[in-house]
Amino acid sequence: MDWDNEQERARFLTAFRALAELHNRDASKALTRLYHSTMAEHDIGSVLKAFRQAATKLRFFPKPVELLEFIEGSQEDAKVEAALEADAVLLAIRRYGVYANVRFLNPVTNAVVRQGFGGWLNVCRTRDEDVKWFIRDFVERYTQFKAAGVESTKEMRGIGTSSRVELIGDQKYLALEGNHEGQKAVAGIVDSLNDKKKLSAA
Repeated sequence: MDWDNEQERARFLTAFRALAELHNRDASKALTRLYHSTMAEHDIGSVLKAFRQAATKLRFFPKPVELLEFIEGSQEDAKVEAALEADAVLLAIRRYGVYANVRFLNPVTNAVVRQGFGGWLNVCRTRDEDVKWFIRDFVERYTQFKAAGVESTKEMRGIGTSSRVELIGDQKYLALEGNHEGQKAVAGIVDSLNDKKKLSAA
């Protein structure tokens, strides 16, 4: 997290001031810089998530060490999750191979394969002797993508002629996708009604 990055600094300041206000604390310049310096080595996504956890789980204004515990605990959980997803990708390579069209239902995993490794065909070239390096790199990229909120639900084409797409992973992600689509639809209806109200007022 870079204080000189204007966008990151603005996001940090907004969240920190909101947290301070929630606990009736004055977010002075000195206090703000102190908290930022203690978390500077972590990415902005992890820091903002820690602020949200503090707001919902702590009764008092968090000390820096408490925020760091949230951040580091979440990162360890993400690494365990990432290792499981790496195993799922390797299993899919053995099961489906380069001829299949695939989509990993976990949108972070799908993004890591598409953007972090250059796509399905590239990961299918992983040799047995390179598996341990693949897992290491996958875990690193997965935790980075997850912290940054990078996701993808686009299918990846194989070299076969079939149009069938293999959906790989936990079906719960399909339900989450449906919920996102429902939220978009509701937002569209609300926008439409607002536009009609503006036209009527005019």
